[in-house]
Amino acid sequence: MIQFSIFRIPVAVHWSFFLVVAFLGGGLSASNAHEWQMVFTFMLAAFISIVIHELGHAFTGLKLGAHRATITLMGMGGVASFPGSNLTRWRDFAITAAGPLSSLLLAMIALLTLRSISPILDGESRFHLNVFGFLRIMVFINIFWTLFNLCPLMPLDGGRMMKNLVGYRFPKISAIIGFAAFIVMALALWFYTGSIYNMILIVVLGMYHWKAYQYAFRN
Repeated sequence: MIQFSIFRIPVAVHWSFFLVVAFLGGGLSASNAHEWQMVFTFMLAAFISIVIHELGHAFTGLKLGAHRATITLMGMGGVASFPGSNLTRWRDFAITAAGPLSSLLLAMIALLTLRSISPILDGESRFHLNVFGFLRIMVFINIFWTLFNLCPLMPLDGGRMMKNLVGYRFPKISAIIGFAAFIVMALALWFYTGSIYNMILIVVLGMYHWKAYQYAFRN
């Protein structure tokens, strides 16, 4: 476990985070120095992106009355926690929404930087390729992962936002929407990606939503 602080917010990074991110970056198939460099570039971009995303949650939570905030990065992503804080559902909604907004802002900054430095850097230099590769990955991660994260599935941010908007009064409707969204996402990931990681993700989210669906209709 790696531990450090950012603006007095404790951050803990579990070894499983680096393992999963290396896998997503192509670590299993990398066979030469250039490919490993791309894997490490992806890992750096993912690390920065997820930390910024969680800081968006953390700063908003502290602004809205949370006593303290902590950030943990692990295999399936990151989580911002607010120990000892009793937050209303509307404050929880705002805190949850702040993460995706931070990611989209980071994507915009990376895209604008990419466009602004294009005329300056030489086209085929190693530095040029490294910088452009990093910025492209930053744009991809912070747009694609944010769109996925906004799906109305627990425990994703989209699921938490839907729970605060709908599930508070209509848990059955929330469960139906979540389970339907899971089926659509599972079919899309199954037919269009075939990734082992996505298959694991389908199983984990499927078990979660099946239990949530059963619980909602038992009460």
